Amino acid sequence: SLTIQLGSWNAGNTVFTPGTGSAITVPIGASQDTLAGVAAAINAANGGVSASVVTDASGARLALQSTSTGAANGFRVSVADDDGNNSDASGLSRLAYDPQNGAGQLTLAQSAANAQATINGIAVSSASNTLSGVIGGISFTLGKTTTQPVTINVTPNTTAIQNNLTAFVSAYNALNTFLATETKYDPTTKTAATLQGDSTAVSIQNQMHSMLSQLSGASSTFKTMSSLGIQLQTDGSLSLNSTTFNSALSNLPQLTKALANVDPTTPSNDGFGKVFSDWTSSLLEAGGTLPGKTASLQASLTSNQNDQDNMNTQLAATQARLQAQYTALDSTMSKANALAAYVQQQFYAKSSFGSSGSSSN
Repeated sequence: SLTIQLGSWNAGNTVFTPGTGSAITVPIGASQDTLAGVAAAINAANGGVSASVVTDASGARLALQSTSTGAANGFRVSVADDDGNNSDASGLSRLAYDPQNGAGQLTLAQSAANAQATINGIAVSSASNTLSGVIGGISFTLGKTTTQPVTINVTPNTTAIQNNLTAFVSAYNALNTFLATETKYDPTTKTAATLQGDSTAVSIQNQMHSMLSQLSGASSTFKTMSSLGIQLQTDGSLSLNSTTFNSALSNLPQLTKALANVDPTTPSNDGFGKVFSDWTSSLLEAGGTLPGKTASLQASLTSNQNDQDNMNTQLAATQARLQAQYTALDSTMSKANALAAYVQQQFYAKSSFGSSGSSSN
């Protein structure tokens, strides 16, 4: 078997410090006694090390590497060989890499290491080529080693802010148009739309328009949405006034507060983005307005269907009863008609008999 342990090596690769994870033991059976078989077994173990077989003019070789980067993701490979010697150059021992314990048949091609950089004269390091958190709100991706300092100019991404606000305005207008269409009444055709008079739809419309006029204490400069350039139109839709918005961009700290401030203790100090986010959550989340309305409508549909089923059952029973009565009546009428015909026949017979007797006298 092979035992793989993640950890870190010292500069000379003579001392290994195990990491926090447990070592992974990979059994190598008789059917896996090829480099391809060993590689497949290592990969199946998911021990933080991947294996591949590299073949060139010199032959096939086993290549191992950590699946994660950084100095803490070095590894050692120890062997339990069935020939009794776990560190020689024979059998499975040829795949050992543990210099600290005298087993180093594999050749080290590259030591595990952290990326090193200097930012504003301060040395920093990272387990990957991405430096995150070294400067608040900024991530650096290192592409290559530099020999001279690189100057990076960081400026606010105002285009992204404008794109997000434009998307908000478009989404608001789409909902506003939908509700206006579905709640209208056409006096010419005297036709009501599907949601005309629906209390939930009307309430959502009112809430939408009400939030646009609310004041926010998030920013000392921008207290209303119109001060940011988001303006309400006569049809209830919104438009983004570029002149007003560009002016707001010149005061980015206050603009950020106006849009994204979160105050857990004083909701009136929340930014407009937080206000609308909370509102949509109250509409869409489990137990919210729309799921509740959907459940209510579904219950009404179910009740209506049950009423229809009951009515159909009653109608079927009534039809069966009437058919039975009609059949009985029809049978009785047939008998009555037959009896009437018989009586009439007898009456005519007696009349004829009486007339014949009178004539003979």
